[in-house]
Amino acid sequence: MKINPENNINEILPKDIHKSEKPSDSTFDDILKNRIENLNVAKPRIEESLPVNKTANLLLIPPVEEKEAISRLEKFLDIMEEYSEKLNNPYFTPKDISPLISKIESEQRDLSVIAESFDENNELKGLLDAALIRSTAEVIKFNRGDYL
Repeated sequence: MKINPENNINEILPKDIHKSEKPSDSTFDDILKNRIENLNVAKPRIEESLPVNKTANLLLIPPVEEKEAISRLEKFLDIMEEYSEKLNNPYFTPKDISPLISKIESEQRDLSVIAESFDENNELKGLLDAALIRSTAEVIKFNRGDYL
């Protein structure tokens, strides 16, 4: 095919496809700013834009007495002791221990809520956190199949 410089593409295209070249008075930035100003979006206040602090949730958690927290921790440790005994007994299969793992996970959720209600400097919070960490590790090991 021979290209002839005399055959211009504008001659081939229909007239409605030709680009109209109108000089634009506004730039893209101006158009964008106008559109944004026309939007009636409420600007967030400072309180809404700050990250939520973990201690803000403490207002929703009812305070727990230390005696109740200690009794819940003792109950949890009893469950963990039962888990340890069943794990060391060769007559118990992982299928037999599985309901106990579900019970441990449920108690973990409850204890974590209780632990969050205490101050960071409280010794009981340290005990609760240590029990939660160790039990979480045991649940992960069991689910991973370390004891098969």
